Amino acid sequence: MFVSNNNNNKTTLRTLSSSSSSSSSSTTAVKTLLLVLILSILGQGASALEVPTSSRVITNNLRSGLNIQHDNRNLHDVPKNYYYHDKCEAPPSLCGKCDKCKTCDTCGYQRGYDYYQAMLEEWAKTEEAQVADGQWYAPADKTIQCGATITGFTKLNSNLICNANDASSGLVLSGRNAVLDCAKNSIVGPTGTSNSNSIGITLIGGATALNCNVQGFNVGVLMEDGNNIFKDSRVVGSGGPGGGDNIRTRGEGGCMTIDNVETSYSDYDGIDADHNGVINIYNVKANGNQERGVRIQDNVECANLEDIEAVGNGDEGILSESTDLNIINARANGNSDDGIRINNPTECANLENIEASGNYEDDGIDVRHNGILNIKNAKLFRNEDDGIDIDSSVNCANLENIEAFQNEKEGIQARSNIVNIINVKVFENRDGMELLSLIECASLENVEAFGNDENGISLSSVPKVGLYGTITSEFNDQDGLEIFCNISPANGGCEVKVFADVTLTGNRDDGLDFNGDGSGITFTVDACGSVKICSNRGDIGGDDDDDSPTIDGEITCDEINDSVVDPEGEDFECQEGCFANVGSAAACQSPVHAYCYPKPEW
Repeated sequence: MFVSNNNNNKTTLRTLSSSSSSSSSSTTAVKTLLLVLILSILGQGASALEVPTSSRVITNNLRSGLNIQHDNRNLHDVPKNYYYHDKCEAPPSLCGKCDKCKTCDTCGYQRGYDYYQAMLEEWAKTEEAQVADGQWYAPADKTIQCGATITGFTKLNSNLICNANDASSGLVLSGRNAVLDCAKNSIVGPTGTSNSNSIGITLIGGATALNCNVQGFNVGVLMEDGNNIFKDSRVVGSGGPGGGDNIRTRGEGGCMTIDNVETSYSDYDGIDADHNGVINIYNVKANGNQERGVRIQDNVECANLEDIEAVGNGDEGILSESTDLNIINARANGNSDDGIRINNPTECANLENIEASGNYEDDGIDVRHNGILNIKNAKLFRNEDDGIDIDSSVNCANLENIEAFQNEKEGIQARSNIVNIINVKVFENRDGMELLSLIECASLENVEAFGNDENGISLSSVPKVGLYGTITSEFNDQDGLEIFCNISPANGGCEVKVFADVTLTGNRDDGLDFNGDGSGITFTVDACGSVKICSNRGDIGGDDDDDSPTIDGEITCDEINDSVVDPEGEDFECQEGCFANVGSAAACQSPVHAYCYPKPEW
């Protein structure tokens, strides 16, 4: 019979084929004890008893005519409570890590009010400044009208209403000394007129505007040429003939900064950045725009987006094509297309602390750029398509601390050159995780997939895969782990190396499925890894009789169906396609006793 020992939550099956083998094992145990005592006296300790860490080899099953092999290590001679897993060195990394993207230059801007207070105090020292009740106002001999150009500090005392007869814009601020404090007053444009060129506020050459409400212009705020700043304001309802953005950047060089701004309900984009330089967007709500919430075009060299809400827009929540992109703390929910989409020519994108949900025509995050992608700390759920979709153009992708659930299609779908997936949960999607062809190398560490409508984890023609930490795929409607390979052995085939503790249980189909022609698959369980397959409705090895993967290492398995489970749900027969860490195929004719999950209710 089989005996199961448990140490440090590791379960391994060991074989005692007959009473004579039991007696032999007892004798061996006595010899082992004496050897330990002798070595202890000699000062060598128990280190001499360490077992080899080479892989055991188990190939084929009864169904496909395979033979079970193993190395020369005698499992019966391993001392009780000794497991080779405890003596493993750190497993090698099969795939390279992606580089971190650079952070954009802030050009000296500091978030908060101190910066502006300093500007105002400097202005107060000038001859033009007037002080009344502690406030700074425009000189008394100047009347602010629509179309005016401001080069110094100006504060609005009341709303500014611009009509169809005004030339083209509300106010123009030109130069580093131009500061407009609207004091929460509104600048209102000629809504519904034929004036398709009206602009609420134009900032040129390092100008600043704050505390403004802007509405009803074709373009709410235009920022051109230089380190312009737009802060603590609200821009809504831009549009008219030809459409219009709430906030638009254009021109050459410099850093544009948008901080603590609501930009909503425009006929086009909430923010459309397309200047040659850097854009810093902080604490922005870009909601309900007819096109994108935030759009970063390809002229932008580097974009920092932090504390962003992009909800309910008619296209993407955030669309970026900048060379370098950093998005930190963002919600992109309920948009008509992707929550966040990254296109060429982006070279590097960092996304951290992201929520993308309920985007009802596409993905939570859709990445299609030729470069590097880092996503850390993200929740992606209830999207119409995938939680994350990574295109084959991406060179390297790191995904860390991700939850993707209840998406209509895949929780995570990736086709990038290299993909590293660490600390990820995928559940209640169509497929939990699908890694497709064109990937050269994939690394999965601490992945949990459960309750998905199809497969928990699907590997499709990926040449090289490493599994690390703990990999669990349970209670999916099809396979726990599906491996498909259409790469011929002559071209290298598909290699899966297991350095993890893998558990595949309670799936409605196979725990481990080598789909299609498995001849190109090599599945290696390292001495530091383990594979446990329990209480699945199907079997191991796939549906095709010609499956012939090469399987190296130990796989503990008790595949069941309704005809073989006993009333206690503990003792199972070895089925076709069942593997155990035993020395011969004949041993699979005996009952198997293993600690498994209860048989699921289908």
